[in-house]
Amino acid sequence: MTDMRQFQFSFADLIDQLTIDQIKEVLLSEEQAKKIISEIEQLEHDIGTLLHNKNIGLKAEFIRMVILLSQINLHVWYNKDEMMSEPDNYIELLRFSQDLNSMRNHIKNLIMAAIDEATPANKRSTFFSDNSSWYVQILANLRNGK
Repeated sequence: MTDMRQFQFSFADLIDQLTIDQIKEVLLSEEQAKKIISEIEQLEHDIGTLLHNKNIGLKAEFIRMVILLSQINLHVWYNKDEMMSEPDNYIELLRFSQDLNSMRNHIKNLIMAAIDEATPANKRSTFFSDNSSWYVQILANLRNGK
């Protein structure tokens, strides 16, 4: 497998971008989605290269993190639409978006740690709101491998 990568993103960022592009491929018009396909192919190439070169074996916990990352990105997408259509709930939805992005960052940190890419310089910040606890059990399960 060639070492020539298209992007110099971390493995976690490649997966994150792929999940976002897949959302675009499904939700945007066919013409807009066609523009995404090339990037998806490049991301797949880079992910495949890293899986091969780093000899990364997929585990159930890792697959769960990828699925959760994808779900969170879809939530962010829909929440953004709600923020535009429900201005009276904007602040509440903004707080939820911040929690979603913190969860997204946390999962990306876990992915980087799982493949030995985590460094203090590339660790993502997480800031959860005090009044929200929807994510507590999910994080506990991920930490405990459940």
